[in-house]
Amino acid sequence: MSCYYPAAARYPTQGQYVQYPAPTTTVVQQQPPMQQMVQQPRLLSSASVQPILMAPTVVPVAPQPAVQSLPPAAAGLPKGASIKYVSADENNPSYANGRLLEQGAASVRRQQSRDNLPGSPTHHDPDVLLYPEDPISAVELLRAGNERFVRGQVLAPHRNMERVKNLAGGQNPFAAFLSCADSRVPVEILFDQGFGDIFVVRVAGNVSNPEVVGSLEFGTSVLGAKVLYVLGHTACGAVKAAGTCEGEDVPGLVSSLFYHVKPALRNVNGDVDAAVGENVKLQAQQLAEVSPIIRTLIRQKKLIVVGGVYDLESGQVKEVCQITEVPSTAQK
Repeated sequence: MSCYYPAAARYPTQGQYVQYPAPTTTVVQQQPPMQQMVQQPRLLSSASVQPILMAPTVVPVAPQPAVQSLPPAAAGLPKGASIKYVSADENNPSYANGRLLEQGAASVRRQQSRDNLPGSPTHHDPDVLLYPEDPISAVELLRAGNERFVRGQVLAPHRNMERVKNLAGGQNPFAAFLSCADSRVPVEILFDQGFGDIFVVRVAGNVSNPEVVGSLEFGTSVLGAKVLYVLGHTACGAVKAAGTCEGEDVPGLVSSLFYHVKPALRNVNGDVDAAVGENVKLQAQQLAEVSPIIRTLIRQKKLIVVGGVYDLESGQVKEVCQITEVPSTAQK
């Protein structure tokens, strides 16, 4: 809960002195009666009426130099760098016939391309930064970023003080994440992104609750993220605890996480490893169907929900679900 504390009044403290001006005496002469001071109204000719009284928009104004603000993605660019906007077309490895291509097939296209497709791991030019204009392109940048991370070809974009300073006035992330709070899962690094690129909500077990949903609604509907990514990871302690411990076996409110993870464990007959991916699927589905804001963005083709599992040993993120459509109640 946010609290507002008014600023303390600034009164002189002990040892401080405030010098006020010395009082002065002013002699006021008697004024003539009020009726003698009233002047007769002066009639103005139409020629004397200034345009500002009739229509402010026609007042002649000296031309001002045009001020062009930088696009969100351009904030904090290194000197000499340029920005390239990526759209979902046939040159995008993750695009196929107007739909999001499966991760494995997109990876093959990216690796076999001879044209250096936008976002591919071979695009290792620090002077050209890419920014997505649509959900499919946003997913492609994340996929390509993780491949760069696995191969040790990271760009580490938007990680400089210029970027930090230029983001002080606002943010425009292209992706929003619900990730586990595990210290071994630094989302920006895994996907080779930088300051202001992704909006991350982290909680043990990457589970959703009202606060999490509200945060992700803000990241997508207000900040404009084009992909909502639910990220789990192998050897998740929260999933393991939910599958092997009872509520009284853990301290404090840790057991409150079990309620959210138990459905995934039941779906896979208690298999803890399989429950990690199943939990990602359930949380992604819940976000897409329960939140009216997220659901509407998906139906408007402004958002895609993706679920993935990060392998702690290989560094690779394997997608387990993609939600590009949410049927209406009448269609179910």
